[in-house]
Amino acid sequence: MKNKKTQKIFVFLTNYSMTIILVVLFCLFLLVVNDHVRKKYSMDIIGYIENSMPLSNEERSWLEKNKIIFGADNNSPPLRYVDPKTGKYQGTTLDIVDAISEELGITIEVKPYVFKDAMINLENGNINMFDMFPSDQRGKKYLFTTPMYRLCAIMITNKSNIEIKSYNDLEGLKVSTPEGDYAEEFLSQEGINVYWINGNNMEDSMKLLLDNKVDCVVGDEPVVMYFKDRMDKGNELKIINTPLYEKEVVFGVNKKDETLKRILNKTIFQIRKKGTIQKIQQKWFGISISFDSYTSIWNFLAIVMVTSFFIFLVLYYLMVFWNRNLNREVKSRTEELYNSKNDLQTILDGLAYFMMVADSNGIITNVNISFIHFVKLSKDQVIGSNVTDYCHLIFPLKNFRSIWDSVEKEGKTKFEFTNEGSFEVEVFPINNIKNELLKLLFVIKDVTEVNLAQRKLMQAEKMAYVGQMAAGVAHEIRNPLGVIKSYTYLLKKQPGMTGEIQEKSIKAIDSSVERATRIINSLLNFSHMEDEEVGSIKLDKFIGEILELQTHLMKGKNIDVVVDCRVEEELTLNKGRLKHILINIIANAIFAMPDGGELKIFCQKDMKNISICVSDTGVGISKKDIEHIYYPFFTTRKVGEGTGLGLYIAYKEIQKLGGEISVESEELRGSTFKIVFPYHSE
Repeated sequence: MKNKKTQKIFVFLTNYSMTIILVVLFCLFLLVVNDHVRKKYSMDIIGYIENSMPLSNEERSWLEKNKIIFGADNNSPPLRYVDPKTGKYQGTTLDIVDAISEELGITIEVKPYVFKDAMINLENGNINMFDMFPSDQRGKKYLFTTPMYRLCAIMITNKSNIEIKSYNDLEGLKVSTPEGDYAEEFLSQEGINVYWINGNNMEDSMKLLLDNKVDCVVGDEPVVMYFKDRMDKGNELKIINTPLYEKEVVFGVNKKDETLKRILNKTIFQIRKKGTIQKIQQKWFGISISFDSYTSIWNFLAIVMVTSFFIFLVLYYLMVFWNRNLNREVKSRTEELYNSKNDLQTILDGLAYFMMVADSNGIITNVNISFIHFVKLSKDQVIGSNVTDYCHLIFPLKNFRSIWDSVEKEGKTKFEFTNEGSFEVEVFPINNIKNELLKLLFVIKDVTEVNLAQRKLMQAEKMAYVGQMAAGVAHEIRNPLGVIKSYTYLLKKQPGMTGEIQEKSIKAIDSSVERATRIINSLLNFSHMEDEEVGSIKLDKFIGEILELQTHLMKGKNIDVVVDCRVEEELTLNKGRLKHILINIIANAIFAMPDGGELKIFCQKDMKNISICVSDTGVGISKKDIEHIYYPFFTTRKVGEGTGLGLYIAYKEIQKLGGEISVESEELRGSTFKIVFPYHSE
């Protein structure tokens, strides 16, 4: 079905290609022309055609029957103002009005007003036209012609005022502008609330600023600059660099004068085509302010774009015609290859092992779903990356080339490693048709749980045996130790024995008895420990009490103790078991720092568990010893300095609490023991 649809599309393109090309080119031509007209005359093609037409009979009849009156403010130089010397009403806008009069062959009467009065008279129909910025609010009262030019509005303030940088900074300030100016509507629309103190014209507003009665004046740029340059103390004022706004200037027409609007649109279009408005701007401003810079480069770019598109279409037509049969063949072969690849991928995804394929550069080209789930990334993120990017997640493979060489030589290879878990890796070759090694297939088996289960079983068996042994040993040697202790007492009192021999004997016997007593007490406490009552504790206070008990161990060792307990609420725990655990682990950390260091205890909780980390900066534990530290009677201390039961007892007590213990250690850098067990809050 899909193939037939594609064939129909090819036939259509072949038979109607030239028509399609011409239509597309024509549409592109219209877009280029429309953009040109919009940039140059501020209207689309339809508006260009309408305004290019001569005045209709209806429009000429209207001109014969009606008088046109232009009215605006009388003190906004150089836009419009009454010259105090000559009394003449003149300016940029008046010159444009004169140009319109000349183009139409009529006389337009002009009347100067105060700004707000001119707006009122336009609305009432006493005048017919007034130049202004268009807006939604003004659009409810007036009709708008096509634009004549663009004009900026600016802000001016005293040089001492450094707070105003944009119109947002006007919030809550005293601001002035001629009453009725568009700036009032603009700031209101932007949500800027100011305290308006308006004058009848811009000159009044500027005087208010110089008298420090307002903080800022806003208005049309040419008008503001005119008064700044000519007023006394104008040099004490500064222009804010950021414009207030930039908008098109139009003629506002009375709502009833729709015909006049059409007449003015056509006339404005004609005088813009002749360049009259640009000349007027140059006269008053010294420059011509156009809507957009528009140079011959645009026409060149437009031609290049049209030509390029035409060439593209021709090439596309030839390509479609020439490659039609080739595409069908490629599609057929691609489908076969896809089906084969999809079958293989389905098989890979169905396996529980982590599987990935890498090329000779170590770049991953394929993975199965199990691998994606393990690394917690998307398939797109993994494919294209290097095998070594995942060394920290799976296996420490830093020399990929050695694996490649091994497989190339031996046919396959196999190795095991431990990296936050236990893994078995088998690497198989993927050869090309010439039996040359093309890629490697890594099959990674996670055997962490299997190994862990085996170790736990062995540990449990050892612990059960040791528990039985401890009870028997304790009972067997208690009485002999009591006798030794008694004889020690008698030796101390025996007359006739030399002091040196007596002291040496007593010291040896006492040392042996003390060591045997520690072993006995540890074994008996562990073997016959009764479950103490569960009670409420404040963990930070509890840890403090444990540390006080260990003060004698830290004496003279210059050990800094840091406790960071982030568990604020009271916990319901077996205090006896927790006490035994912490005493043994903290004591172990202290003994690991004979030359001093830092002992840090960190506690935190989540929704279910409490965790306690005990870190030291001591001698650390070697890799060969770390697997044996929880065995009874295993110790790395000198003979006579430790019983080898502390961590064993802690391990068993943590198990009774339903928790786990883990350790991270580096020789000469220190160790960190982490205890995790469930808790109940009060």
